[in-house]
Amino acid sequence: MNTPAQIFWDHRSWKSLLLSGLPASFFALKVVEYYPDNWPEILWFCTLSNLVLSVGLWIRQPQLVFWATGLLMAGIPIWVFDAFYQQSLSVISLFTHLVSPVLGMHWLRTQQLHGWSFAGGPLYYIFLQILARFTTPPEANINVAFRVYEPVSALFANFWLYSLTNLAMLTIFYAFLLLLLKQKTQQAAMWV
Repeated sequence: MNTPAQIFWDHRSWKSLLLSGLPASFFALKVVEYYPDNWPEILWFCTLSNLVLSVGLWIRQPQLVFWATGLLMAGIPIWVFDAFYQQSLSVISLFTHLVSPVLGMHWLRTQQLHGWSFAGGPLYYIFLQILARFTTPPEANINVAFRVYEPVSALFANFWLYSLTNLAMLTIFYAFLLLLLKQKTQQAAMWV
């Protein structure tokens, strides 16, 4: 592992720094949008995942990039539904939810991930959910940390069953994403 000084002065890190600047700027724009009046919104999965993605790209840490990109991708259907349900969509939200996952996937296709990398994704999800539960007001329901997501509340009478279902589906998604990436990296290696 490189030291921070080696990472900073390595010429390859300048490319990583430029690439990581995009999700960092999306995160910063969300902070400006939400702070101070709606500060809990900063802790949404997608907003924090842009920050984690940025750091992962800069220090060239495939697991961080994988976990953040996976959570951003898994959240796309919910984000699209929310945009129509709440009838609100911003340009920065488009960048946050669509550009960042594309950047992450583009970078990951050339990286080697460990076979158990998928297990970190659900742990990352749980960490962000616990963070939201202890630092945000219950009425905001950031990261569905307090109650079932309102549009599907008729399907789940129990919050814990809902949370376990989300976790199981996310684990399957991360495992599938890892298999997909491993296939892509193997195909790319055959053509080198």
